[in-house]
Amino acid sequence: MLCVYFKQGVCEKGKKCKFSHDLTLDGKAAKMDVYTDPRDKNGKPEWRTDITCSNFIDAVEKGLYGWLWECPNGGDKCVYTHALPPGFVLNRDKKDLEKLAAEDDDEITLEEKIEEERANLPSEGLIPVTFESLTEWKKKKAERKQKELEEKVKEEAKKAGNKGTGVMSGRALFKYDPTLF
Repeated sequence: MLCVYFKQGVCEKGKKCKFSHDLTLDGKAAKMDVYTDPRDKNGKPEWRTDITCSNFIDAVEKGLYGWLWECPNGGDKCVYTHALPPGFVLNRDKKDLEKLAAEDDDEITLEEKIEEERANLPSEGLIPVTFESLTEWKKKKAERKQKELEEKVKEEAKKAGNKGTGVMSGRALFKYDPTLF
């Protein structure tokens, strides 16, 4: 966190101040980078090992790691690295990843849904689609459509008042076949 007193130009603690004196920080708080060791400002010292500090990992797991965290294993003099190795997954994050993986396994894809529906269709007593069966179906559909249209014309004529004598109004004629006009 940025030191409020330093921002105003009146911090008297200097290097002993536990808050940041970096004015490039936006806002009141900045997250700590857990993948770089904050003690390595001028490069990694020769005496420090590549082994990650167990106290550091515990602090990160419990959410205690931050600007004011100090290693109980000697503070800045701890010989272990205070940074997570690249690709390291915390135990608290592993549970969330496992839940997401389990949810993804349960979810079926669109192709699987289509195949399930196709398997549920009846397979017996169906007519195979051939050229002949398709033309026959088209004829029946056209005949059915023509009958429906004739029935509508008769209904329109009855509504118009000519009692189905065959005389159609202009509106009924237009509905019957708009290409005539």
